[in-house]
Amino acid sequence: MAQGRITRGRRTVEALLTSLRTSVTAIRMLVTALSVATVATWAAWLASGRLDDAWPVRNRVEHEVRALVAQYFAPVGIETRPPGSISGRVLVRLPDVTPAAIIEPTSGSAIAGPAVAQSTGTAMATLTVQATRTPVPRSTPSGTPLVFPTTRLGPVSGATVLIADAEANVVETTTDASGTFMLTGVDGGRYQVAVSAPGYASVVVDHPAGVDPIDQLVAWFMPGIAVPWNGDAPIMVVLERPPDAQVISPREATLIIGNPVAVQCEKLGTASMERMPMDFLGTDNAPGMIWKYRVVPADVQSASLGATGSPRPVVIAVIPSPLARSDCALAGLASSGNDVFAITLSLGTRAERDIRLIRMLIAAIRQASRTLATATPSSTQAPIASSPDPFVLGAGSAAPHALRAVRDEPVGLIRGVILVSAPVDLFAMRRHAASTTEFPRYLKAFLVGLGPADREIARYMRYSAQYNMADVIPPTMIVHHRSDPDVPFEPVARYANTLTRAGVPLDTVFIDESAPDFMDDPETGRVVLEQMASFIAKHPPAVAIGPSR
Repeated sequence: MAQGRITRGRRTVEALLTSLRTSVTAIRMLVTALSVATVATWAAWLASGRLDDAWPVRNRVEHEVRALVAQYFAPVGIETRPPGSISGRVLVRLPDVTPAAIIEPTSGSAIAGPAVAQSTGTAMATLTVQATRTPVPRSTPSGTPLVFPTTRLGPVSGATVLIADAEANVVETTTDASGTFMLTGVDGGRYQVAVSAPGYASVVVDHPAGVDPIDQLVAWFMPGIAVPWNGDAPIMVVLERPPDAQVISPREATLIIGNPVAVQCEKLGTASMERMPMDFLGTDNAPGMIWKYRVVPADVQSASLGATGSPRPVVIAVIPSPLARSDCALAGLASSGNDVFAITLSLGTRAERDIRLIRMLIAAIRQASRTLATATPSSTQAPIASSPDPFVLGAGSAAPHALRAVRDEPVGLIRGVILVSAPVDLFAMRRHAASTTEFPRYLKAFLVGLGPADREIARYMRYSAQYNMADVIPPTMIVHHRSDPDVPFEPVARYANTLTRAGVPLDTVFIDESAPDFMDDPETGRVVLEQMASFIAKHPPAVAIGPSR
């Protein structure tokens, strides 16, 4: 009987142990599954930031979550530790140099390139080298130059270095003559460091320079340079020339013309106008986005040639939709002797696609004989007698796209740029949107969709003309109201000063009177159109074309 009780007790213990082992195994599997799901979800979350159709939605969701967290879990206390700093140098690769040493043969011995180079060779460097890669000599026959290939880095003076927090508050500085910089007053944390200089591709440093795989993995999940409190994070940045923009082929730049639509704008005193819809022939079509304005009745010769018989200037207006808001201004510009093409853009996620459409329109205008007549895709019109080098007008929220398209064009092919109420600094726009309750909802949704400025600093830089300047900038005209409620005046004035310091021919029309929608006022609109016509007349087509950027 006692033996039976012991057996039952043993079975009970074994059952409990088996149950415990099963539970532990299940818990391990659950933890593993949760870990894998967490990593996969986080990786998918990060990857979605590179998908055009996904990142705006993701960033808006993140914005709402951050707002809830800030509302219910406000930080306790104020950080009193001394801030840190980020310091370093900005360099650029200089043209390769191949110092040569003449190796004379010695009697009774075979010549080994590396050994002789170390003993008898004398390298003649012609330029000061700030940093070099260790030269590796190449074996050569006796009596011939021994080549030491080197990579030289030179300092970049005046480069802009900046960091930003999630709310687009920026800390920035510029490099000195030796390419050295220091960002001070930086709170401890992880930061992506953005660097830009005219004529070079912008760089974002978002991971440490080491090759430690653990550090690289951490940087992939949490991009940024770790800045310690009361310490310094040193970095070195090497800038490169921007890659050549994708060439637009003639077939891609083929346009089909539709039936004209009448336009009446009595308040600006323009002649009767009509606009013709245009679309690209191919997969990159843009129905309802591209229009050409012309005076009615349309006479081919008089509409194509100015009073002196010279080609009419061409203006490509990149404007926000709807088109009706800009009809009168564009009609007035066309009635003053310009061929005006308009492309309307809606704020959304397809910025690169829109920029490509602008460049396709520029290419189509530069080869006017490729423009096709209505419903005759096999025949071409005669070349239009208008200047092939257009002016580009960027207005409102469409201006960043226009400026980016101009930057991607070869030097000398854009005669001038006209900016009307143009946001040139998206960091400032994001701060302005957060500081006012009267900011347009569609524009605020677009800025929120860009994402937090600390994580998406590269995207803010790319579409901010203030921080993404070319080495050669076409003559520019800036039209802006000092009390514009949507696009603050201060960043625009700063951009104008930057262009002036860079030696860019600049005209400014800063408006103090009338309403911010100054083109709706007949008198102010007339004055602005006259100023635009004067600017266009001052910049005839360039004779020489510089090298491509």
